[in-house]
Amino acid sequence: MLANEAGQEFDKDGALARSGQTNQALLNELNGLAYYTHPIPKSLANSFGTDTVYPIIKNMSCLPQMPYTLMWPIL
Repeated sequence: MLANEAGQEFDKDGALARSGQTNQALLNELNGLAYYTHPIPKSLANSFGTDTVYPIIKNMSCLPQMPYTLMWPIL
């Protein structure tokens, strides 16, 4: 979905992600999601990305500033 916003079918070899910078406000917002407080084991449905994460990214207005990168925590 994000690659499509940049006019690409997909992020080939992670080129978009690698060329961007971390949006700290967006990272903080995503890291604050309740999912991270759930006990392990846990898994995600695709809908978490499309219905939860993607709208947050769109609402943070970071897409026009592409390229950008999100650095996900290792849990």
